[in-house]
Amino acid sequence: MPDSYRTTYKTYRDIYLKRYPYTIVYEVHESSKSVSITNVYHRKRNPKGRYADETDRL
Repeated sequence: MPDSYRTTYKTYRDIYLKRYPYTIVYEVHESSKSVSITNVYHRKRNPKGRYADETDRL
């Protein structure tokens, strides 16, 4: 199921919630068979820094 969403940036995947204006950004770790949620953000606000390695540029 976590692989059902497309990769949007490097190893990150986005889930767009239909009922709410939020997006969940996550990574899938195949080696440990786990998922890490890295960010939840409001789509109508500035999405700058939504991926973990972009925060250095803020």
